[in-house]
Amino acid sequence: MSAWDKRHAPPSPCPLTPRWERESSRRVTNCLLHPGDCALTLWVPGYRIGWSGSFQGVFHGFGQARSRGHAAGPRAADGEKHENNQEDQRQCEPEQAQQGADNPADPAGVGVAAPGGVHASGIHFLEVIAAHDPRGNGQRPAGHDAQDAKNQYQCSAMWLHAIRLSQPRSSLTGKSQCALGNRARSCKAAGMQKTVWDFLATGRMVLCAGLAFWSSAGLLTGNLLSAPAAVSLLPADPLAQFRPGGAPERWTTSRVPVQGQPFREAVRIQVKQRPAQPYEMQVRFPNAGAVAKGDTLHLRFYARALAAPGETGEGALSAVFERATQPYEKSLQARLAIGREWKLYEQPFRATHAFAPGQAQLTFQAGFDPQVLEIGGFELLNYGASVAPSSLPATAMTYRGREANAAWRTAAAERIKKHRQGDLSLAVTDAAGRPVSGVEVKVEMRRHAFAFGSAVTAELLTAQTEDARRYREIIERDFNRVVFENDLKWPSWERESARPRLMAAVDWLRGRNIEIRGHCLVWPSWKHVPGDVKKLAEDRAALAERVRRHIREEAGALRGKLVDWDVINEPYSNHDLMDILGREVMVEWFKLAREADPQARLYLNDYSILSAGGRDAAHQRHFEETLRFLKDSGAPLGGIGMQGHFGSDLTPPERLLEVLDRFAQLGLPIQVTEHDINVTDESLQADYTRDFLTAIFSHPSVVGILTWGFWEGRHWRPNGAYYRRDWSLRPAGQAWRDLVRRDWWTVATVTTDAAGAGRVRGFLGEYEITARQGGKVVSTRAKLPQVGAKVTLRLPSDG
Repeated sequence: MSAWDKRHAPPSPCPLTPRWERESSRRVTNCLLHPGDCALTLWVPGYRIGWSGSFQGVFHGFGQARSRGHAAGPRAADGEKHENNQEDQRQCEPEQAQQGADNPADPAGVGVAAPGGVHASGIHFLEVIAAHDPRGNGQRPAGHDAQDAKNQYQCSAMWLHAIRLSQPRSSLTGKSQCALGNRARSCKAAGMQKTVWDFLATGRMVLCAGLAFWSSAGLLTGNLLSAPAAVSLLPADPLAQFRPGGAPERWTTSRVPVQGQPFREAVRIQVKQRPAQPYEMQVRFPNAGAVAKGDTLHLRFYARALAAPGETGEGALSAVFERATQPYEKSLQARLAIGREWKLYEQPFRATHAFAPGQAQLTFQAGFDPQVLEIGGFELLNYGASVAPSSLPATAMTYRGREANAAWRTAAAERIKKHRQGDLSLAVTDAAGRPVSGVEVKVEMRRHAFAFGSAVTAELLTAQTEDARRYREIIERDFNRVVFENDLKWPSWERESARPRLMAAVDWLRGRNIEIRGHCLVWPSWKHVPGDVKKLAEDRAALAERVRRHIREEAGALRGKLVDWDVINEPYSNHDLMDILGREVMVEWFKLAREADPQARLYLNDYSILSAGGRDAAHQRHFEETLRFLKDSGAPLGGIGMQGHFGSDLTPPERLLEVLDRFAQLGLPIQVTEHDINVTDESLQADYTRDFLTAIFSHPSVVGILTWGFWEGRHWRPNGAYYRRDWSLRPAGQAWRDLVRRDWWTVATVTTDAAGAGRVRGFLGEYEITARQGGKVVSTRAKLPQVGAKVTLRLPSDG
C-alpha cells in the first residue's frame, strides 16, 4: 500500500520506487512510482510533462505521452543543455515540478494529452526530475519562493540522458549522467541483457538512474513508441461548468474543496430519500471530444463515502457512459461500492456507438439508499480502437460469495442432487424375458430437461456464410432452446419482406428439436410499437383494436411452433398503452394470446429483478404486484420471466436465491430469459457465469436460462458474449460449457448384476441407452424425470 493510501506524509528521502508492468513483450502498460507523494517531470522531444501528487498508473507508454499533470508544449530555450550534460549539480525547484498543479490551462490537474506521438526514430533524450513534496498535494506552501523551495523541498535531480534509439528493434545502448547531491557522478548502462531501472540513493534524496533495454523486450520501440496518444474527452476542468442542484428535500449536490489529493475540488452528493431509479439523482458531464464506435475509453476518478447505510458502511455509485438522449445506449454501466477513504477507480471499456461532441455523457448516479458521496479527479481518455481495454489499469471488481469455500455452494450442490437428478433403473433380459447378468449397459445423455439457451437472429440461421455456419453449429451443439432477439417483436413482425427468412429459421430450429420462445407480443411503450400505433393515442377504441389484431395475427401464425410467449415485456418502465387503455387491458392481452395459441406457456417478463445487486426494491415490488394482479384477475399467466442483464454490480448468489424464493411463492415456473455479464474482467466474468448458473440451476422453481446472445459479432453488449469476434471461446463461455456439458451431463456405464439389473443416478433429460453382450446389441431412448424411470432392454435371440 502506498504512502498516500496510508494517509501519511512520505518519509525523507522520498522513496520513488519504479516498477514496469508489462502486458506483453510488445507493450508497457504501466510505469508506477510508489509510494509517492512526490512530483515528477519528464522531457521528451519538444514537450515537458509534469506530474504531482500520488503516482498511480503514471503513464501508459511513452508514445502516449500523457499525464495527470501538464503537457507544457514545446520547451523554451531556457539553458537546459540536455545533450551536453551541463547541469549535473542543479537542484529541482518546485516551479518546474509543480507545473501540472498551477497550469492555467489545466487548473484541476486532470491531464492534458501531449500532441502527437513519439516515434522510435524521434526520441533521443529523456530527463526526469524528482522533487519531495511533504504536503503530498502538489500545491505550493504559503510564501513560497525559490529559496524556500531549496530549504523545504530537499531534492536532487536525476537525469536519464542520451537514450538513443538508433536501431529500433535491435540492440540498444543507454547512458545516463546523474547528479548526486553536489557531486557529479556518471552511471553508465550499455548492452545490458535485461530491462532495469537502477536507482541508488545517498543523502537526503539523491537518486541515480541507469536505464538500458534488451532488444527482445520490445520496450520503447516499434508499436510502443508509435502508439496513439490518449485524447481527453472532458474539459480541462470538468467542474468549471458544474452547477450545484438537486431537490433539497430529497437530494443535493455541491462543490467542495479537497486537500491532500491530486485534485482540488470534488462534487458532493447527498441522498436523503431513495428514488425509484438511481439515475434520478446523478451528475452529468458531456463529452467534449468525438468518439468512434469501438474506441477504447478509460474512465478514472476518485471517490469516497462520508456517510453510507448498512453494515458494510459502503456507499453505492454507478458510473455510466451513454448517449445523452434516448435511447441512452450505454457503453459503460459500472456499479461500484464506495468506501470511506479516497480511492482511485478505473474502468476501461469500448465505445459501443459513435458520438460527436456533446452527444454522449459521463454520469455518476447516486440514487440508492441515503448516503453522502464525494467524487473528484475525473478523467475520461480516448485511446482509439487499437488499444485493448484489457491493457489498461482497471479497478478490481468482485462479489460476495465468490470464494471457493463460500457457504452457499454446499447447499446449492445438495439442491442440484435433489431436484436436478433422478434414478434410472435398468433391466436386461434375453429374448425370452429372462434376466441376463454381466451385460454392459452404456447410458449417454442426449438432451437436458432444463432449458439452456440463447437469443438468436433469423439472419444468421439462414445465411450462407462461414460465420453463419459456425453460428448454427454452436446453437445445435450447445443449446436446447432459443429466443429470437428481435425478429418476433411487433415492428419486426410487420416487416413482411423479412417474414420468409424468419419462417425458414423457425423450420430449421424445429427440425433439430430446438425449442423456441416468443419475444414479445406487446412491449407497451410508443418507442417499441409500429409508428402508426402512436397515431391512435387519441382514439382509445381504435388503439385497443389495433393491439388485439396484432396479438391474434402473430400468435395465431406461430401457433404450435413455440413453447413460450412473453406476452408483455417490461411493464414497469414501458406503460404508455396501459396509461390509455387501463391496467386491466393486460389481462385481456393474455387471454387473447391463449386463444390464439393454446399450447404456449405465457410469461410476464421484466428486468432488474435479479440484477442491480438484487436491491431494486421498487422494481421487484411492482413486478410482484403485477404478477399477483394478473393471477387474481384470471389471466392465463403461465410463467415468470426475469431478464438477468448484469454490469459490474454482480448480485451475490445468496441474494439471487432470496429473490427466487420470494417469487417462487407465486407457484409459477421461473425462467431467466435474457442473461449476460457486461464486464471487461474475463476472470470475473467466468467466475460469475459459473456461480450464477449454479445458483439458478439449484433452485427448484427455475426451469431454464437463456443467454442474450453468444457471439461478439452479433451481440448487443459485445463484452458479454461467450465467443469473441474470431470465434475463440472466452473463459465465461468455457464456464458455461463445463457446467452444461460436463459437470451436469451424465455418461455412465454399468454392468448388470445377478438379477439382470443396474442403476444410474443421472441428470434429468433424454438418454440413449445401449446394452451389449458379445455380438448382441440393443439400444433405446428414454426420458429421465425427477421421479425416476425404469427401462428394460431385451437382447435379440441367437438366431
